[in-house]
Amino acid sequence: MQNHAASPIRLRPTQPNDAAAIADLVQELQREVGVATAFDETQLHSRLTSPDSGLLLAVAGGVVAGLLSYNVCQGLLHGGASFRIEELMVGGPFRRRGIGRALLTDAERLAKSLGCVELEVTTLEDNLPAQALYRSAGFAGGAILMEKDLLDSGNEA
Repeated sequence: MQNHAASPIRLRPTQPNDAAAIADLVQELQREVGVATAFDETQLHSRLTSPDSGLLLAVAGGVVAGLLSYNVCQGLLHGGASFRIEELMVGGPFRRRGIGRALLTDAERLAKSLGCVELEVTTLEDNLPAQALYRSAGFAGGAILMEKDLLDSGNEA
């Protein structure tokens, strides 16, 4: 049996048959952070067919080891579009091998090619390893992300 965690990493575009592997990775992160929302392949398809969003994949030994999902948002404040990193996730066995950094580097290359003027990312307050990675890649603090969960059945419009 091949040790996929020891295999070389390569970055590649998402392919139609990646949905199950992407679902596994998303569900792993959901368990780690305590999110109970079920993975929705329809949402994934929508993201992959939108001109303003997509996924970058890191693959090791044929296994999806990590992904970065993004959305390009037009803005007024910075004088151009922002490349918003929605999620950056690396599977447990593949962590601390430079996959997150490689995905960030590829995202920056893509953002520049799309004419974006900034990269933005958020992470949980207690996710210190992710914050250290982002800082080492040139990201700086200065904003607070606030969220309101609209899926809570107790909130009625």
